[in-house]
Amino acid sequence: MERHIAVTPETCLDPGIAIAACRAKCTGIMDLGYHENEAAIRSAVHQLKSDAKSASRWGVRWSRALAGDNALEFLAEALPIRVPILVLAGVGRDAALANLQSTEHGRPLIRRIAHWILAEVYDVDDALAAQAAGCNGVILKGSEAGGWTSRQSSFILCQEVRKQLRIPYWIQGGIGLRSAPVAKMLGATGVVLGEQLWLADESPLRHCAEAALWGHLDGTETVLLGPPEAAFRVYERSGRQRIAQLQQAVLKNENWRQMLTEQLQAHEDPLIPMAQDIALAGTLAQRHCTVGRILSAIDANIGPAIEQAHSHAALSAKSTLAQAHGTRYPIVQGPMTRVS
Repeated sequence: MERHIAVTPETCLDPGIAIAACRAKCTGIMDLGYHENEAAIRSAVHQLKSDAKSASRWGVRWSRALAGDNALEFLAEALPIRVPILVLAGVGRDAALANLQSTEHGRPLIRRIAHWILAEVYDVDDALAAQAAGCNGVILKGSEAGGWTSRQSSFILCQEVRKQLRIPYWIQGGIGLRSAPVAKMLGATGVVLGEQLWLADESPLRHCAEAALWGHLDGTETVLLGPPEAAFRVYERSGRQRIAQLQQAVLKNENWRQMLTEQLQAHEDPLIPMAQDIALAGTLAQRHCTVGRILSAIDANIGPAIEQAHSHAALSAKSTLAQAHGTRYPIVQGPMTRVS
């Protein structure tokens, strides 16, 4: 697989971003979202396969594993072909990982669906369980990401798992030109871009009514639903009544996950899974325009940034900052965050 992964928006079944990523020699993943129209899924997959111009650098993301025990059977029937890559979302938070570990049912079924299996994970236990279940790799989703997220930020999560995984891992959440090199330094195979590409030329969201506004967001317009150990990040300015209902369900200890699945399928004033990374979409689209150029800019900056970090040794003893503060190490007390 190529270094970086681009994932299409969960809210619309469109392969445009994934196709552009494949043509840029990265991996393009089309999110199937919560669509139940098998004909639409088959058509979109055929288009992705035909236009990607790659035999192995494309795949689909499947989050309806959250919907019940028969979700994988539905996916197997809906897909017209065996896809190169399947990204399983929500594993470790429902029955999907248990199914994958089952040698009698889940594993043969999933291997019938795809050649390569990537699991989205949210903590060390999830990552190790995915590895034990036979996944080919994992995507570490930090608290900055949209949809299901971790309690930890992407880079804290990466540091926790880096010496415990034997399979490749990618980082999603909080990824931009400056942070992608850090992911590489922490041992990640690459990074995952989602909302960063929403305003690129190939994005199906580029001409939607909200696009002009999204170019000016800073990420604080998102909200987490659910308890910290199983949080789901959405855009707070859409589906406000649905958000309020879900928040009440969490407080009352009701089955808010099932309610979330149902609400995500609604078309009127919908819930929109959205990462804080949306803050980067406008700038990246303005500077680089296309998905390919954005991915190229991310990749091109990794090598020089790592070399710069080594040469400057900014965190070493008696660095320039340390000398300016009269300390041995460059320790600075910054603004405190997440303080109640």
